[in-house]
Amino acid sequence: MPVQHVRRVRGAWRGAFRSAILWLCLWLGVAYAAAEACASTAGALAPGRTVAPTFDPVCVPWSEARYRAQKLFMTVELDVSARVLARLEAGRLLAVGDLPAILPGERTLALEVVTRGPGRRSLRGELLLDAYTGAALQYSSLRDPSPRYRIYRFTETGPMRQTAKPLAAERGLAPAQWSDVESRLRAYAGGPVQEPVLEVTTLLYLLAASRLDAPGDLLRVNGYATSADELYRVDAEVGERVRLAVDYQVSGHGAQERHRSTVAALPIRVAGHSREPGADGAGFDILGLHDVEFVLDPVDRVIVAVRARMPTVGGVEFQLRELVRRSVPARCGTHGPRSAAAG
Repeated sequence: MPVQHVRRVRGAWRGAFRSAILWLCLWLGVAYAAAEACASTAGALAPGRTVAPTFDPVCVPWSEARYRAQKLFMTVELDVSARVLARLEAGRLLAVGDLPAILPGERTLALEVVTRGPGRRSLRGELLLDAYTGAALQYSSLRDPSPRYRIYRFTETGPMRQTAKPLAAERGLAPAQWSDVESRLRAYAGGPVQEPVLEVTTLLYLLAASRLDAPGDLLRVNGYATSADELYRVDAEVGERVRLAVDYQVSGHGAQERHRSTVAALPIRVAGHSREPGADGAGFDILGLHDVEFVLDPVDRVIVAVRARMPTVGGVEFQLRELVRRSVPARCGTHGPRSAAAG
């Protein structure tokens, strides 16, 4: 065979081989992209239901929960306690004159939230809210060591904020006797709000009393953040289940025990969307915590961890350390609000 013909044959084979390689690479690229798309679709959270913004605190099987977060040399403690009241005694709510105040419903939920941090810094807050709609009635807080007592009395147009500070001679007196008092209406930017407005701190308890119980579930409420004095549309969305090891002390019913187990928990991501024109909601926080995720044990209906970001500190995780159980009505079954909702 002539040498020239052999060279032409070899050149043709090289060209065909290069074409085959190019087509193979192209096919593999398309296949990889399709596989990535399928994996992404399979891994995406399926759309869930939007649950009604109603709550059943009577069916939450605990009355007190204590949390602790530690990072480097810093320790922060967070305590929550809850009571359902049949009525409010006279004078419990701040008078607001002719403003359309939010009135108590059939039952009132009283929450006490206490935080303790470095340098003897602490905040003790009491929240009064409608037990079934979550609508905030009043939030009062006492801050130390720079003493300040603040009351938010909620109305349809916004909360009336009263701030009291002690004069030098009043440092040892009770907040009710402090004479440096300022009152100001914090009106909602969009005008009066007819739907219930929650104080966002109450989500620490209300999520356990809600009907969130499956990945993809969404709870949407109006939430007022007293730290920013701003009203938000708050979305609490359940993510995929995570296995989480828990270790906390349990008391109640005349007994004490150590609870150690691994639970299939529901992470609930909370995001605030500002209702004010031009605002982006970046300042939304709960108790000074940003990018908050509550981790719910859906069986015991208790938040077992709170994951968040703290300014200047970074990511932190509050873990449940102590829980005080209480009895619930028979209608609640063994799963708290879920069984009540099913009925």
